[in-house]
Amino acid sequence: MGGKTAKYLEQWETINMKDFIQYGFTLQWKDDLNINNLQRQLRIMKFRGTEEDAKEYKIMLEEELKENIVIPIGKEKIKWYNPTIMIKKANGKWRKILDVQTLNKQIADFHFKMHDSNEVKQTIRLGNCGTSLDLTSVFHHLIVQTESQPYLAFEIQNNQYTYRAMPFGTKHSPIYFATAMEPILQQIRMKTEIRIINYVYDILLLHQNKEYLKNMTQKVIETLIYFGFTMNTEKSETESNQTVIFLGWEWNLANATVKTKPKKRVILLHDLYNMRRWIKTGTEITVKQTAKLIGKLNYLKLQFQEASLFLNTMNHQKAQAARQRGWNTTMIINKTAISDIYWWIAKLKANIPAQLIQIPPQMTMTTDAAPSGWGSTLEKEQEMVAIAHGTWNKRQAKLTSNYREIRAITQVLRSFAKTLKNLRIQSLAIRSDNSTAVFDIKKWGASTSLIKEIKQVHQTIEKLGIQIQITHLPGVKNEIADALSRLSRAGDYKLKEKIFKQTCLQLNLNPTIDLFSQHFNNLLPRFMSTIRGHGEIAIDALNQTWKMELPWIHPTIPLLPAVLKKIREEQIEAMIIAPLWPGQIWYTELVNENARSLMLGWSNEILEPGTSLIKKNLKIPPGKICYFLMDRRPGREEDSRERFLNTKRIQGSNRYDLIWVKIQYPKKILLRYGKTQEMDPNQSLHNT
Repeated sequence: MGGKTAKYLEQWETINMKDFIQYGFTLQWKDDLNINNLQRQLRIMKFRGTEEDAKEYKIMLEEELKENIVIPIGKEKIKWYNPTIMIKKANGKWRKILDVQTLNKQIADFHFKMHDSNEVKQTIRLGNCGTSLDLTSVFHHLIVQTESQPYLAFEIQNNQYTYRAMPFGTKHSPIYFATAMEPILQQIRMKTEIRIINYVYDILLLHQNKEYLKNMTQKVIETLIYFGFTMNTEKSETESNQTVIFLGWEWNLANATVKTKPKKRVILLHDLYNMRRWIKTGTEITVKQTAKLIGKLNYLKLQFQEASLFLNTMNHQKAQAARQRGWNTTMIINKTAISDIYWWIAKLKANIPAQLIQIPPQMTMTTDAAPSGWGSTLEKEQEMVAIAHGTWNKRQAKLTSNYREIRAITQVLRSFAKTLKNLRIQSLAIRSDNSTAVFDIKKWGASTSLIKEIKQVHQTIEKLGIQIQITHLPGVKNEIADALSRLSRAGDYKLKEKIFKQTCLQLNLNPTIDLFSQHFNNLLPRFMSTIRGHGEIAIDALNQTWKMELPWIHPTIPLLPAVLKKIREEQIEAMIIAPLWPGQIWYTELVNENARSLMLGWSNEILEPGTSLIKKNLKIPPGKICYFLMDRRPGREEDSRERFLNTKRIQGSNRYDLIWVKIQYPKKILLRYGKTQEMDPNQSLHNT
């Protein structure tokens, strides 16, 4: 297994990755000074563990030597010793860990973001089927470059070894593996309809057709084996199912919900019962133990968005102990945290799934608070439905404006509870002019002084059984600065006006509103912006309804998954401008599921950069830019898919085999109403 991919160089050459695989994993240093730091500190790090640890270590080491993962190394060649430890996993199996903490401090930092559960949340759709694949010891499949091997050494019973295959633990390992995997995943995304997300060795595949997904899953497995990877068949789920385990979560695709997987839930409940006992008996525990439990529970925010509210007390005590006595000390958790522990136990026992689909707001509630009292309006489709107001008592009147604003939201929700229930409201937009209230409720976190009030807001919403979307109203001094800080997300560039007009004329479509623009780059009179007060009809487009519109959408790249999700949820028709970047998660949906599409031209020819971009010497998104008409209106989505499949059906075959239409080459244009159209090699909308 060790460095297995190096035996498949011919295959890797087909995707231009032969040199990368052959050269091997390389440690990249911050500078020469860091290498000197290691050489000055060089000393043998002996294995320290119990007899049981040593016994298991010996078995594992023999296996690693046999698999060519580690190799013996001469003492004189070693440039750094790393400690090794043995850890017993929950399932009783052992893991040998190379402790590279010191080494990581000396190697260079790279910005790198792996796919996560939020991307899964934005990618899955109601009624999808899923399969999941698990690769065995993926890092060990890649070789370590000879020059880096002396820095990955370890010692056991006076024998020295080093890693020939890439180890877990170094900062560079996930980056290197992702670099190797991405071209393979790009090919899969380009040549099939499946949506594919990976997190290191875990791979999730999604599609609405059960049989198609099953066939494609087998092809993906064959592809990965073709490049030298080994499948973990025990942990892989190759049968199309509407319930899949991925990233420690149980995803129910039939109703678009997610919850903690059973095994993890049992382990967490065990940890919580222990913590409850320690708090009640005043038992000393380590600061690191407390931090570990907080980290585990904080990970559950996908299911319990309000998690931070019920970790605040314990987190505060942990931080105080670490600050006063250090991380390697013990602490006694105060009994004030016990109610939060009970909350967590109740939540995990019930394990109620979280809804992944955000329902568009059906009503809007606007709140305001003054030293004397509070007031609110409830509107539906811009018509007043109800009004509520009240006064503060003497104690409340003396409290901070932030407290009053948050308290007002709770009071208003309770006042409108009957109306919301009678109208069967499932989703409510809340607007407040207090930035602290908006921020704290959006993140479900707050300072110690406000935590109790934020908990009240959440408990009220939970009792009402509604979703909320809270936004900030104009009127405070920091609004413009806040909006300007989001300018990079809004995108300081636009399609040239001439191209915009030609596109609308050629497609015979008249968009009604320009989303994700500013007052200086909007292409339509009606537009939504990130800055209030410049003629826009609203701010924060993702939190507004797009129904009754044919929107023109030219968002920045990071917003594309959220935009596609919003279009699906609101079941509308929308015009999207996006670059043709094969391999991106959103790419499959845009290319395969559009009702209509058109190549517009190269970005540097058809996009107009704004002043901010020019001043900062920033670049517009590179590559070819394309127009996509996404039609998710009831009954239309299936038509789009059928047109797409009809163009791909192979005569004489009893299955679908999707062929990649090479839109990155000028000889073909994208599917237009399900037909592939030939075009002149030099032709695009830009030069027609």
